[in-house]
Amino acid sequence: AVQNDVNQNESDADAADAALSGRITSLEADATTATALAAVQSDVDANELASDNAETALSGRITSLEADPTTATALAAVQSDVDANELASDNAETALSGRITTLEADPTTAAAVTAVQNDVNQNEADADAAILVNTNSIAANDFFDQTGVKLAVGAGKTWTELEAATGTFTSSASAGTLTLAAGSITDSNGAVDFGDDHLSTTGTLDAGATTLGGTLDVAGAGEFDSSLGVDGNLRVGTGGASTFQVNSTSGALSTSGDISTTGGVQSTTLIATGTALLQGTTTASTLSVSNFLTLNNEPLLDSHAATKLYVDSRPQAYSFDQTGGNYQTNSDRLNITESNDFTLTISGASLAGATSYKLHYKGGEATLTLVSSTATTATLTLTDTAVTTLVGSDTEGQMMLSIDGAGTGLYVKF
Repeated sequence: AVQNDVNQNESDADAADAALSGRITSLEADATTATALAAVQSDVDANELASDNAETALSGRITSLEADPTTATALAAVQSDVDANELASDNAETALSGRITTLEADPTTAAAVTAVQNDVNQNEADADAAILVNTNSIAANDFFDQTGVKLAVGAGKTWTELEAATGTFTSSASAGTLTLAAGSITDSNGAVDFGDDHLSTTGTLDAGATTLGGTLDVAGAGEFDSSLGVDGNLRVGTGGASTFQVNSTSGALSTSGDISTTGGVQSTTLIATGTALLQGTTTASTLSVSNFLTLNNEPLLDSHAATKLYVDSRPQAYSFDQTGGNYQTNSDRLNITESNDFTLTISGASLAGATSYKLHYKGGEATLTLVSSTATTATLTLTDTAVTTLVGSDTEGQMMLSIDGAGTGLYVKF
């Protein structure tokens, strides 16, 4: 490995030399380089002249110092001091050499040196063994980053333990068959058991088919987009009170509130202790009402039931008297060829308070004059002119009678 590194360094150096040589050749051929070199050469020549002048001046000063008796005396003193230091050093080296010779000849010194050497050798062997173990267990990409407080694990490597005050996994972490990943906890066995621990979330819980062995308590709103199967009773309420409950044995449904639906309600028996508001179509084989049955104010179809208020406010079972010479002989038709006013006597229930009586024909109407009335009868008159104006040139037909703007179902033929 070392030889390969040396060879690579040598190859890189040769390549760098070749590149540098090429750059120098380019610079030598460049006119700008020649001008720059001339300037540098001129500067070098000036520096050389200045240096020569400085050396000449210095040489003169040294010559003057050498000729000065004071300088000679100072140099002699320095030389004497140097000689004394050299002699003292020689004497110290001789004494130290003698002491070392004595220690080398002493068996105790040899034993101590051997023990120290053995200890050093053992420490070196222990360090080599520890380094080898770490090298085998930690790949080149495994490292501790003390600056970023991170631990990097080599790809495909396995660690049996990991301890840290806090830890962050950038992708996922596995424990046996369990895998922790961003936003998910999965297990290859198909089940995750939390024991008797509580699960709490302020978000939304989405689940597929869910089986609960105990009681499901929902503190807020619960929404089930598919079917909800309950083996026991189903209770809805707050604080333990039931406002809605389904009995698991009988299937009976009880609620203390209203039931509102835009669809149908099917039941063999429906018991409402309060008010039942049925706004759509209600079909029942038997309908039993222990108190009052409230219907729409006015029936619109033949199959609709009518309220007492509607019946009492509408004339019914009407008839009219066909006597008085206003009708054709042996006929129930008015004789409009006569030039006499016509008299009609209406009989029926709830005529009290009625004020407006009219005959209607082909979009037109004629008002009758109320002569007298009781709670069940009313005597009316109609001028011949009003009748002929209403029917026009028709010689035969029937006019519809209305009382206070409501049809009576009674037609007066002519």
